[in-house]
Amino acid sequence: MTRDKVLLQLLRNLLEEITEKYDSLLQLKEKQAKEFFNLATKDPLTSLYNRYFFFDFLKASILRIQREKEFGKKIALVFIDIDNFKQVNDLFGHEKGDILLKEIAEFFKREIRKSDIIARFGGDEFVVLFEGIDITKESIKERFERIREEFNDYFKEYQVSFSYGIALFPDELPNWEVKSISDIQKYLIKLADDRMYKDKLLRRKKISGGRDGALSSNRGGSR
Repeated sequence: MTRDKVLLQLLRNLLEEITEKYDSLLQLKEKQAKEFFNLATKDPLTSLYNRYFFFDFLKASILRIQREKEFGKKIALVFIDIDNFKQVNDLFGHEKGDILLKEIAEFFKREIRKSDIIARFGGDEFVVLFEGIDITKESIKERFERIREEFNDYFKEYQVSFSYGIALFPDELPNWEVKSISDIQKYLIKLADDRMYKDKLLRRKKISGGRDGALSSNRGGSR
């Protein structure tokens, strides 16, 4: 083998080694970036998005609607609270409660389209964000009534259900053009949360024959 061929082969070997090391480094960086993203945006227990990512996504959706308001896009924010979850912790322990929360998260992930966002807001509370042109409160309510029937049957062993409230943007926020993004976010969350609580009270009275009781949540032990 001539000297030039030897040098050429050595150069090829060196390039192959550099390429392999670069590929390995790139894969490591991609893995680290993915792990960091999951750590920053995902709930560690359920693997759903966390509330911080949800607020960022909600902000982006509001800004998108502001920019493209001529297209008539809307947001539906649904606030969900698990009924009777506290009794699961009390009867079976918090470890079983965590397992149930994971199962509930998986249930909702199956029911919610990939184009929509679901997040664990905290404790036994979840939030879902829908975005589109043909969104109405009636269509979202019809969808969640069906989901609740399936939920009740799926988790009947634990006797848990859920209450929910819906808030629409921009339909239900007067003068939203002059409000800050933060104010819009707070308004939508509060409106959906208040309606969730009303839903819980109505169902509680219906189940108990007009008396308070039956349904509860983990928030403060009274809802």
